[in-house]
Amino acid sequence: MKLKILSLAILLGLFGCKESAPPEIDTNTASIGELSAYIETNCRGDFRMHVRCMNAIDSKRKKSLAEGRAQKGSLGNVRSEAELFGK
Repeated sequence: MKLKILSLAILLGLFGCKESAPPEIDTNTASIGELSAYIETNCRGDFRMHVRCMNAIDSKRKKSLAEGRAQKGSLGNVRSEAELFGK
């Protein structure tokens, strides 16, 4: 009986304690570098389409676009994305 319980505990320890989700990240305050590192380390395999990963990817995209628009000589300085694409 004790052997069965011990072997069950070992099996649960080895296979039953997988992470069920990537860790949380505050996408509003995270920099582009932090978001890139988060995506690189946490959004692989099964977690690639997880909500937290999708939010991090979307936030990184938006921040990269905003940073590009803020650079001198960018067309984004002249017109907004809504004006350029009619959204």
